[in-house]
Amino acid sequence: VLILLALILEIRVALLVSLGIPFAFLGTMAIFNNWGYSLNLVSLIGFIIVSGMLVDDAIVVTDNAVRLMEEGKDPETAAIQGTQEIWPAVTASVLTTVLAFAPMLFMSGIFGKFIKEIPLGVILALMISLFEAFFILPAHIASYIRVDLKNRYKANSKGVRHKLGQVAQYWDEVVTPGYKRTLTRVVRRRYQVAAGMAVLFVGSIVLATQGMRFVLFPSDGIENFFIRVDAPTGASLEQTESLIKPIEQVVGKLPAEELDSFLTKVGIQQQD
Repeated sequence: VLILLALILEIRVALLVSLGIPFAFLGTMAIFNNWGYSLNLVSLIGFIIVSGMLVDDAIVVTDNAVRLMEEGKDPETAAIQGTQEIWPAVTASVLTTVLAFAPMLFMSGIFGKFIKEIPLGVILALMISLFEAFFILPAHIASYIRVDLKNRYKANSKGVRHKLGQVAQYWDEVVTPGYKRTLTRVVRRRYQVAAGMAVLFVGSIVLATQGMRFVLFPSDGIENFFIRVDAPTGASLEQTESLIKPIEQVVGKLPAEELDSFLTKVGIQQQD
């Protein structure tokens, strides 16, 4: 995440934004530990899902503060005002994701208990990240971020800094103007764009309800199946082995596309 951010943002900005990720993860782990949840494969899935989202709010806060610095405001004023200007929009953005994952907390049954840690990890990490972006990040912005418009593209630097400067220059001189032209056309044709999005949305619903099936646990693609056989009480291993051979013959006749291999264990009782 840090490398990708450094390709577009100033290296100090990218570093401060990325610091929100371990802060949010460690805070979530502390709450998990206090509530009796473990750090396992399921909870890590939630962390992986939310890892890219954790920098969104910090990017918006930092970028707005840097914009105010470029307009001539001092770093402390820019950090405070930049956060105040966009906190409602950032909060709304985070809450939409929280509400999207919240229903998973109320799923019933064994499956609901199994996946509960995924939405819990996502929601807790997002809320901690939001707190960090509003109350911790502005102090870091005021202390460490400085805007140097004259040497923005590091023309005299070498190596990695020079390459990053080239990327920033390309972003400002090519990507940003192109995006502005596209956005201008979209705003001028906002009703046509809105109508197109509505048609796309309705079409997606029709496709989902008429042409798609929802299967939570598909039956195809199962890798293993087990056949449990009980011999008469007192049967020896040799007798059991002879009794199992007809079953092996039946299993061995399964089509090649359905059977890769099979293994017989005699004298072992186990469930899997």
